[in-house]
Amino acid sequence: MRCSCFALAFAMLALTFVAAFDAPKPVQVSPREVGSQVIILGALGRPIGEKVTVHGVKVRAAKGGQVDFAVDSVDGKRFERPVTIQVDGIQNWPLGTQAEIQGRERGFVDFTDIRKTSFSKDDPRFELRQILYLSFDATEVAYPRTLTIERRNDRKVEE
Repeated sequence: MRCSCFALAFAMLALTFVAAFDAPKPVQVSPREVGSQVIILGALGRPIGEKVTVHGVKVRAAKGGQVDFAVDSVDGKRFERPVTIQVDGIQNWPLGTQAEIQGRERGFVDFTDIRKTSFSKDDPRFELRQILYLSFDATEVAYPRTLTIERRNDRKVEE
């Protein structure tokens, strides 16, 4: 029994080692390719910028006290598990409010900044990475019609 446990542990360690060296390399694309040859999908599994109707419930985010929206379906197609997204303009809705919202997912690419981490400036463990921040620009509430999307600074979202 002891020998088989050792063999299993050794096999798992070897597989982990091989997987680390066999990990796929990130694909590099130029800005010109985005939108024509490369379509970036958002958290909802649809192309960023595509107009969709989402159904879900307002929830409190796990961190930072932000307000999020747990989406259970997109354009009538239900998810196995809810996908949590940020939706501007629903801050004043009561927690637990269910709604159907139309809008578009928006993305912003940034990078990890060592100054925003706990690494020292010369720490070799720090690795520069790109990050895609996503949010949802709601254009209107489809249901219930009594809810509204509050715009900050009267910013208009194009239909």
